[in-house]
Amino acid sequence: MPTPTLKDTLARLKALGDPKVRAWNAKNGAGDNQFGVKHGDIRKVAAKIKVNHALALELWETGNTDARQFAVLLLDPAVAIGERLDVYRDWPVSKGCTSPFAPVWIEEMVKRQR
Repeated sequence: MPTPTLKDTLARLKALGDPKVRAWNAKNGAGDNQFGVKHGDIRKVAAKIKVNHALALELWETGNTDARQFAVLLLDPAVAIGERLDVYRDWPVSKGCTSPFAPVWIEEMVKRQR
């Protein structure tokens, strides 16, 4: 499979969009920047691409809800953690939290509040 581009990937996600899912997501706070793709469809497409860290970062930057969910499945965890080590130093995490991505989520929430 050739390496997908951001434009191709967004077009594919848009084609998979379902108006009912989009309405449901919007009702539950997803906003308008989404296509309404079912999670199962996102997982199927991601399974074909496997890991593509560069594309994942591009998808994340779009701010599109579906693209971000897709991006999480394409990230290379080893690279993602290495890129975010500064976040680990800056934000304390509860001892009960087992997710290595908690500092990334905390950083994102703090950015949104600024």
